[in-house]
Amino acid sequence: MNDEQAVAELVAHFGEGSGMPTAKQWADILAGPAEAPLCIINLVKLRTQAEDGSSIAAARTGLEAFLQYGAGSLPRINAAGGTMAFSGRIAGQLVGDDADDWDLGVVVRWPNRRAMLSLFQDPAYRAAFPHRRAAVARYRATVITAAG
Repeated sequence: MNDEQAVAELVAHFGEGSGMPTAKQWADILAGPAEAPLCIINLVKLRTQAEDGSSIAAARTGLEAFLQYGAGSLPRINAAGGTMAFSGRIAGQLVGDDADDWDLGVVVRWPNRRAMLSLFQDPAYRAAFPHRRAAVARYRATVITAAG
């Protein structure tokens, strides 16, 4: 599968925007240096109550749904070659707007872009992903690579 086909498939499966990359953002990530390591800094704003359209959602908080997502996704991240470098609650702003009220931060290190992409193509990861959708009100992911 070439990059254009991969982007189309990712957008078809996960959607575009609203907590997921746009087609252009996927393409930009894939266009970077193939073997360069990268980190993804994830900022998460949780819903008070999980929202996934099932009766189970009303019985769990956004945090509980996100923990279910983590239980399913972390083994898949590791299997794809990623490493969770750090995760935890946002303690406050050191610099910037205090109104940017994120709940959680997660940093994942990847050996290269293909390893990261393989996570999103993994059926077991995709099975865990609905818990993230149920949990998350807002999501921001920033890619960091070595300066070049």
